[in-house]
Amino acid sequence: MDTASFLMNLFKKYYSNNPAKIKAPSELQKREFGFMFFKHSAVIRHLGFEEDSQLRMFLMREAPSDVFYSAAYYTHPNMPKMQMKGWEGCDLIFDIDADHIETSCKSNHDKWRCQVCGMGGKGVKPERCPSCGGSKIEEVKWLCDVCLEAAKLETIKVVEDFLIPDFGIHEKEISICFSGHRGYHIHVESDSVKELSAQARREIIDYIKGVGLDPELHGLQEVGRERLIIGPDIKDKGWRGRIAKYVV
Repeated sequence: MDTASFLMNLFKKYYSNNPAKIKAPSELQKREFGFMFFKHSAVIRHLGFEEDSQLRMFLMREAPSDVFYSAAYYTHPNMPKMQMKGWEGCDLIFDIDADHIETSCKSNHDKWRCQVCGMGGKGVKPERCPSCGGSKIEEVKWLCDVCLEAAKLETIKVVEDFLIPDFGIHEKEISICFSGHRGYHIHVESDSVKELSAQARREIIDYIKGVGLDPELHGLQEVGRERLIIGPDIKDKGWRGRIAKYVV
């Protein structure tokens, strides 16, 4: 038996023996599904299911290697063209990736190599090779426990410091899952976010990252001849309290 057949049989056995562990997403009938399989590399998408049982039967029968479903809601999710699906809304998704978090361990396990002169090194790759000045640099990144822990802490911070207190999202509307590779996904399923535009979603990201933050607009000021610094109270909500906390 070849490797693909062996793995496919294992997955089929798992899906068949553990139907209760297959949790379908909310509003299943409005989600588009995509699948990858062990015996061919193409992604099969534009599929939809009306009931949880249909999804489970498909998994038991086909035993896909990967399963994807849309964050968006569609009137006709199984239509072959996007303009035919009828967009109704979308969950708010945050992708917390360890690659984007500065950790000291990267200097130990990440590597780079110039494709022009062959020079290499450890840590974050430079924009240009320090030897020949070339810009064609390949990078190999690894994930360790320190990386994953850093991603976990950032995930908790987004939820507990921003989504719940600042945006009023209820914890029951938030789910967190391992991304399958380098971090975590935060899913917000709420009517309050479904119809947000792309610009509104970018504004949320900018708010969390503090992009364009003006401390003076949040109460931090220099006053008097003595140039005393006055500012918001540590008990203030949002960025005002956050600024006060870190200044103190």
